[in-house]
Amino acid sequence: MKLNPDDAAAILAPLWHIDRDIVEEAISHRSYSLRPVNKAGLIEQKKIAAAFFDQGLLPRPIDGSEAAIWRPE
Repeated sequence: MKLNPDDAAAILAPLWHIDRDIVEEAISHRSYSLRPVNKAGLIEQKKIAAAFFDQGLLPRPIDGSEAAIWRPE
């Protein structure tokens, strides 16, 4: 996506029912970096999910802090 944001936006905009310019803008702000999952990240995701739930965008609350965290051996 980062290498071809125009193509990505052309594909994703109709799927997401979002204006193509908005999708391109969102793509430009993504890092696409990968990091290990940690408790702090799950707590932050819980806050975001709660905000979405409060706005009626999610059908039920989600508690990401209850997710199992895989740790390499």
